[in-house]
Amino acid sequence: MFIEFSAENFRSIKGRVTLSMIAANLRSRDEQLDRNNVIYLSPKLSLLRSAVIYGANASGKSNILKAFHFMKDFVRDSARQQDEDKIPVDPFHLETTTIDQPSTFEAVFLLDGIQHRYGFSVMADRVAAEWLYYIPNSREVELFTRDHDTLHIGHSFREGRGLKEFELDLRNKLLLSVIAGLKSGEKAKQVRQWFVNGCSVLEADDDRGYYDFSVLLVAAGVHKEEVESLVRHLDLDINHLSLKQKLRPSLPEHLSGVRHKESFKGSAGRYTIPLDNGDELDWELRTHHSVRDKDGKVVGEMIFDANTRESEGTQKIIALAGPLISSLINGKVLFLDEIDARLHPVITAAIVRLFNSPETNPRNAQLICVTHDTNLLDRHLFRRDQIYFVEKDSIAATHLYSLADFKLAGDSEKAKTVRNDASFEKNYIQGRYGAIPFLGDIDEWFVEQLDKEIPDVEAEAARPVLLS
Repeated sequence: MFIEFSAENFRSIKGRVTLSMIAANLRSRDEQLDRNNVIYLSPKLSLLRSAVIYGANASGKSNILKAFHFMKDFVRDSARQQDEDKIPVDPFHLETTTIDQPSTFEAVFLLDGIQHRYGFSVMADRVAAEWLYYIPNSREVELFTRDHDTLHIGHSFREGRGLKEFELDLRNKLLLSVIAGLKSGEKAKQVRQWFVNGCSVLEADDDRGYYDFSVLLVAAGVHKEEVESLVRHLDLDINHLSLKQKLRPSLPEHLSGVRHKESFKGSAGRYTIPLDNGDELDWELRTHHSVRDKDGKVVGEMIFDANTRESEGTQKIIALAGPLISSLINGKVLFLDEIDARLHPVITAAIVRLFNSPETNPRNAQLICVTHDTNLLDRHLFRRDQIYFVEKDSIAATHLYSLADFKLAGDSEKAKTVRNDASFEKNYIQGRYGAIPFLGDIDEWFVEQLDKEIPDVEAEAARPVLLS
């Protein structure tokens, strides 16, 4: 389970920002939220099932998800880095002091009920630091720490002993990823697997990536019924999904080029699966709709190519269905950017409720989503500690804060916290919580532009015309 994530000096993030899923010591006006939206693990630790992030355009909301995505990908791939490869990190560029400094990422999470803390600092040419701790009992214990080339292995991290005999070049690689590839690297494997398989990051510009994942579940028969059921319940008039198969004979070797080794590859709604004999199957996702007569009686069925005949909103729902079902069934962490894009607010709220309910989310999956949909700012849907805001300062650096920690400006000297019966949406739109666009007097500005661009019609008509 996900406890918190911190990032520093990455894209628009300059100073350290922390997204925490630790439940605050507060009470909601709707007591049911405190029972449903919080996972009570022990007297000392309770976690939130979901969190939502708001902010103006270009405030850095998506960069928080991108920071975690970078951490996840580097944990997965760094062991495959060639010695000369650069680390694709992107530091804060709007201040001279940060460009050549390391970018830092740290995650705190639970593995088999035990809290772990893992992080690293990297620059384009090297890993500057790396650390892994856990709390087996009551205090935190070091598993390993790394400061450039200096490595310290803790007593509890047996798999890290004897690394010198492998003569490893770790300059641009994570020790965790390298050890996870060794037979003895059980703890490292567990941590790596939490990032790779326990978390999913769906970025707004990668709809096709998770659309393919949903189709893969249908093709493989894994959670197919659940994916279809979710699509049907979101009122899309779709009865079920299927895949159309078309055999494509293999090309001669001199024409085929390099064959794909993946067991499943997707592109623009077409999905190619290599067969043992060299032939390939092209698969196309299809949606089945009922055809009715004038009295409303079902008399047949119409089948559509989902990629060409369904709306953008329907395609988005199909794309989300796979990751949503996989996360809920397997108790995963799902980071979702622009959850509201191309979706009706009722559907967006329904997705959030799936995670907030112990009945539909018995394995304690967690959802962290970025949105502009203010309909979700409802005290009957979220606790104050589940609502986050992102705002940029005078040097365009991103800051992150929760509604539970926000202090309202007032006439008295003592700032007040947000009440649990406040109108979250109304107050946010009015700018009381910050994190909204500042447009100034755009009407007056536009009138000034019109005056500059549009000539005076009467003056033009009175201007004498010179005849040749």
